[in-house]
Amino acid sequence: MSALGSAVLAVAGFAYLAQVRPSLPRDTILHDPVVIAGPGLVGQPRWSPDGSQIAYVEFRRNIRPRRDGDEIGPSGYNAYLRLADAGGRHSRVLCALPEDPFLFVGRQFAWRREGTSVLFAADWSSAKHNGKPRGALEVVDVDTRTGRQRNIAAIPYDCRQRGAVLLDTVVCTSPDGLQLAIALRRKTRSGCRYDIGLLDYATGSVAPISPFREADGREVWPLYGLSWKSDRIYFVSSSLRPSVPSLGGTLMPREQIWSVNTRSGQLHRETAGLEDRFPAPHPRDESLAFVRKGSLCLRRVDGHVVALVPGGYGPGQGYCEGPVSWSPDGTRLAFTWTGPGALSAPTIWVASVDTNPDRVSCRGAEANS
Repeated sequence: MSALGSAVLAVAGFAYLAQVRPSLPRDTILHDPVVIAGPGLVGQPRWSPDGSQIAYVEFRRNIRPRRDGDEIGPSGYNAYLRLADAGGRHSRVLCALPEDPFLFVGRQFAWRREGTSVLFAADWSSAKHNGKPRGALEVVDVDTRTGRQRNIAAIPYDCRQRGAVLLDTVVCTSPDGLQLAIALRRKTRSGCRYDIGLLDYATGSVAPISPFREADGREVWPLYGLSWKSDRIYFVSSSLRPSVPSLGGTLMPREQIWSVNTRSGQLHRETAGLEDRFPAPHPRDESLAFVRKGSLCLRRVDGHVVALVPGGYGPGQGYCEGPVSWSPDGTRLAFTWTGPGALSAPTIWVASVDTNPDRVSCRGAEANS
């Protein structure tokens, strides 16, 4: 190869590395951000109860022979649950997860309160998984020390029957460690309705919380983003009333964050944006971290919403997507960020956050509601 050709390749390689090097926007309101995983197909960071580890999901290309010959081609992804220390070192695979194209951004796993195991729900409805029965959901407990898996509940359902219970793989654990909340979907004559089911670890039974209604009688449907703090479960609800008109004239759902008291059933709307997702209540005060239109936002204790990491889905913008997780002491956030450009890949970051409204200023980055 000529010297000119080698130089061109070197410049192209440098440009590629410069393009994919993880970075956050300059107007980020965070302290000491550190990459703990990526760049790659990673997401869903979750702090362990003692704050020493972070669990997250990694996707890898699944290469299989095609049916029509010997040619090898990509055919989906394999998902793995990984563990790393809080600094991103000593990462290891804990177990493989069921194939699920939605697990990367919307579906969740959860730590047990003891911090020695991780829970996830395996949906075998596609009947692709090693002879598992069609139409069953299993709640799996994985020991983080040995990787040994144990099924603690098996919940059958039949999608063809009206009124059948369908459970998504969105889960969170109760503060006392005795229950698991699961997003629960029921088929009706007109479509589907959504509730939250509480799984009792001791009995394996699932009891749905009563339907949620606003004061005017309109139902509030919990879709995803479950997070449990004290006696309240936070979730994302989508509604066409009021709706958001798109450029094409169609109605777009309005996503907002709500919470429900697990004892009284009382509802409370936490945010009033158009696209508010993935709530993460602060473990020690009333602030709330969440994602709004690609920005990582913080609702401070005084009620003001600040964009900690400004983002968006337009050209030249990076974006935050997927669940956000607080460290147990409430001083650090773990989140997934994808930088601008076609060559960028998701990275998991950990950064310190100060929720005190006297020290967290908007600096021109206040998020409009």
